[in-house]
Amino acid sequence: MDELIKHIDKYNFINYLIPGFVFAYFQSFDSQTFTIETNFINLILKCYFIGLVNSRIASLIIQPLLTKFKIIKFEEYHDFINASKIDDKINTSLLCYAFYFCLTYFSYLYV
Repeated sequence: MDELIKHIDKYNFINYLIPGFVFAYFQSFDSQTFTIETNFINLILKCYFIGLVNSRIASLIIQPLLTKFKIIKFEEYHDFINASKIDDKINTSLLCYAFYFCLTYFSYLYV
């Protein structure tokens, strides 16, 4: 279990667990198919998995649509590497982008 916890970094924790919990919380109001667990470990694992699956779906569906309609634009990867060497806050902003991207997908999925 300690090895598993070591491999989960801040990016995975924020972008999978928190949106997964938010989605599970609102889903528990709509239907009886998903209930909030009383066991803390089961709750963490379910919410992490829900967040992981929804994040992958968002990356495969929503992100290509946003780039196709030119709502977001990606730069070349080598430009990102050079800029992140100069400014460390770029990685933090990328983390925030991914977090809000997942929450945006959840709002579309929930509606």
